Amino acid sequence: MINAAVFGAGRIGKVHTHNIASLPGVALRYVVDVNPVAASELAGIYGAKPATIEAALGEQVDAAFETFIGDSILDRGNQTAASRAVVDFSQDHLLRRDGAI
Repeated sequence: MINAAVFGAGRIGKVHTHNIASLPGVALRYVVDVNPVAASELAGIYGAKPATIEAALGEQVDAAFETFIGDSILDRGNQTAASRAVVDFSQDHLLRRDGAI
């Protein structure tokens, strides 16, 4: 089972979150957004938890999916993110792959 976190709970984030949560073998664990209400609402639909970046990239997350436009969590120097698979949907490419997906 791949434990996943989604970053971004806006319009595009909702689409990608639905698709990620529907994948066999993937458990959506966290939704992160600058708007905590949006993160909480979207997380609740899929049985996930709203979280901060640090909490979402904890040891229980294998893959992080970015759905927002802006600096990647890797670009921000997040050392925890550097050890996870990070998919940046705003750029349509895999930023880092460590065998998690």
